[in-house]
Amino acid sequence: MNNLWKETGGQQMHYTKQDDLYLKHLSEQLPNFSGGRVLEMGPGEGGFALKLNNEFKINEYYVLDLEVNIFDSVNFLKESGFNNIKYCFSKDYKTLFGEFFDLFVANVVVTEVGKEYREDLLSHILPHTRNAMIIGQFQDEKYKKWIFDLFNNNFDVVKKELTQYKNCYALTGEKND
Repeated sequence: MNNLWKETGGQQMHYTKQDDLYLKHLSEQLPNFSGGRVLEMGPGEGGFALKLNNEFKINEYYVLDLEVNIFDSVNFLKESGFNNIKYCFSKDYKTLFGEFFDLFVANVVVTEVGKEYREDLLSHILPHTRNAMIIGQFQDEKYKKWIFDLFNNNFDVVKKELTQYKNCYALTGEKND
């Protein structure tokens, strides 16, 4: 088990189940996204992945999560007929470095993981990503500065919009081709 992610202590995970809201922000803030290869960090039960697949042409959908949680989404998605799923256990996240993604998405999960993990992951993934959306709270000033700098350094268009979920913002980045 990867000690960089907070462990669940054997408790059932809380999933936000705000998939429609997340899809709304993605569609509004990243209007040029049309599908392709997606990497989702902390996919919950997989509802967002299913909605994204129904809305866009997804070639490959990678989910990245703890071993104890990852099959919540993988099994749900496969049972729903979404067969182009690949998964990566959080402890093996570095195997994704150098991969190109059309979209990286993390809905209310980035601040739940250790600083070293999130900084290493995002610093290596976002340079090879055409679009990104991170939904979360940006209350910690050091994190807020770091994440905004990372987005501004890696994307041509950066947007931030308050969502209707628990004072969370949708931060998006898009590269012009």
